[in-house]
Amino acid sequence: MKKILSILAIATSIIGLCTCCGTPSVSNDPASDTPTRQATPTTEPTATATPTPEPTPAPTSLKVLAIGNSFSVDAMAHLWGICADGGIDNITLGNLDIGGCTLERHWKNLFNEANDYSYHKNTDGNWVRTEGKSIQYALADEQWDVITIQQASGMSGIPFAIEEYISDIVAYLKEKQPNAKIYWHMTWAYQNDSTHSAFDMYDNDQITMYNSIVDTVKSQIIEPSLCDGVIPSGTAIQNLRTSYIGDTITADGYHLNWDRGRYTAALTWYCYITGNSPDNIQWVPSSYPLLIEDLPAIKEAVSAALNEPFAITESTLK
Repeated sequence: MKKILSILAIATSIIGLCTCCGTPSVSNDPASDTPTRQATPTTEPTATATPTPEPTPAPTSLKVLAIGNSFSVDAMAHLWGICADGGIDNITLGNLDIGGCTLERHWKNLFNEANDYSYHKNTDGNWVRTEGKSIQYALADEQWDVITIQQASGMSGIPFAIEEYISDIVAYLKEKQPNAKIYWHMTWAYQNDSTHSAFDMYDNDQITMYNSIVDTVKSQIIEPSLCDGVIPSGTAIQNLRTSYIGDTITADGYHLNWDRGRYTAALTWYCYITGNSPDNIQWVPSSYPLLIEDLPAIKEAVSAALNEPFAITESTLK
């Protein structure tokens, strides 16, 4: 009981505070990173386990909005290039970002129409950032196909920090964008040597944090059937850590690094949203050409996460 009270006290004390970094990182990939468009794959991907959507023909256009924080910046950094390589002709990405933003703060901002967000938008392979925007602004900016929501990284494994706000947020989004799919972005556990203050809630243990995130997503998102699906970025990252790459996928112990980490998260988003296989993707950012050598391990990790979104699958590439 003392342990439980201690965890609740620590969790309560950091709600509303920055659990990621205070300054979001923004993709500035040069124009040379824009991939050559390829033909849309005709091979149907293998059916995946719940909650991965049923495979559908590759869309010719895709509009994705994230209501997030620096972890959504990480996940979307390479998403435009991957989508273009997958044969999508018209791509619009949006990201409402406040560093370390909790679900509670998203909820308050939503109903106060607060102009607190950096709004990152990408329509041509380059991110353009504007300050002082609201959730309402972004919802009115486009007719989105997909809208993602997420918790601050340190709170992602704490059930009560989600259950109080999630249903109201989803109901509002569905009212304003009835044709959009609402997906939960499942974030990743910290690196084992992370010095992030929130890591204490998980005994500074990566597997404890990962399991807490999985259990929370199951109890607060899957069981109530609040969202249309869950993007298993956290499991893809954890799978990759079992490969020869090891626990070296972050830049600072919690944010993903620019090459392997961010690419893995973006590929997970692309495959989950479109239902397409990662096997057809060959593009890598020109700034990170050596990523081509790691694509087999990354694709294996992503495929396994799509098939087993809530369990770690050991890599065969040691």
